[in-house]
Amino acid sequence: MTWNLASRLGSAAVTVAAVSVALIVIGFGTGAELLMTIGIVAGLAAAAWSILQVVRRGRHREALATFAVSYGWEFEPRTTSYSGRFSGPPFESGLRRRQEDVLRGSFSGATCATYTHVYEIDGNRTSASGATLGWAAFGDARLGSAMLSSGTRGSRVEEFQVTLVELPVDLPRIDLVPEGIGARTLKLFGGSDVDVESYEFNRRWRVVAHDARYAHSLLDPRMIDRLTQPDVEGVALRIDGGALLMWSPGRRGTDDLARRLSLLTSVARRIPAHVVREHLEAGLGRGDDRPIPPTAPDWATTPGALTSGRWTGIEPGPPATGEGWRGLPSGDEDFDIFRIGWRR
Repeated sequence: MTWNLASRLGSAAVTVAAVSVALIVIGFGTGAELLMTIGIVAGLAAAAWSILQVVRRGRHREALATFAVSYGWEFEPRTTSYSGRFSGPPFESGLRRRQEDVLRGSFSGATCATYTHVYEIDGNRTSASGATLGWAAFGDARLGSAMLSSGTRGSRVEEFQVTLVELPVDLPRIDLVPEGIGARTLKLFGGSDVDVESYEFNRRWRVVAHDARYAHSLLDPRMIDRLTQPDVEGVALRIDGGALLMWSPGRRGTDDLARRLSLLTSVARRIPAHVVREHLEAGLGRGDDRPIPPTAPDWATTPGALTSGRWTGIEPGPPATGEGWRGLPSGDEDFDIFRIGWRR
């Protein structure tokens, strides 16, 4: 379920144009009467479209609230709690930034969220990023060509659907965007373009990071293999603010939420253990508020004198070898980023 300002204006323009041509064909006239009629038709079309959008938004919000109740998630109609957390486009663009239709819950052992990031563009003022980012040929989370616009007169609202999984560590920002994004738009992301030793990967992706060494450490063979699978093609990914996220223009419902979350959690689980270990040892671990997995034993969740009543995430497994973060397996084959202890 997606819709945005461009589709609304395009539909309205097509409707008015069609009515105008029809009036001329039937001989209604070409003078003041025709112009007045076109104006009335345009006004009625705009009013009808606005009412339709209100109804659609209401149904969309009701569907999200029903989903939250059915699956034990949390629903919040509007918040600003994510404002300022993520950097780069589209999060630093526009004015009056907010998050609407927020869903929070757990999926495959990870704390997750999805929401619509909304901001307003005032053509008479300069946005935070100095430009606004709009996308064309974008559908079903597939990114096509990009367009830049700035200094446009008039105001408008831009909406982006954000889906994320929380990570137990603050990793440096890195962007993975489809190869066809274009050089001008790529400059908005900052950082340097990084290539890896994989023709197929370089053909699909543009990697933007401030630290090339970190990017190469993150993009090991296991991660490259995951990112060259068909389900990831055309998706814009970012690690930033202690989360792995994907974002796309417009609003989305819950029809494909499981697919988005499955993609994100599987990519997160390919983050190399040594990258996580390095940043945990640097004191960049995050808090321990995460979902209780179904494998947690009863004694770990039962309140009592010797327990906190919260599952710590420590489960039996191969002992760590060598120096490093305590309890973190040294081999990637034993590593699950969502099952390590989050406490520093």
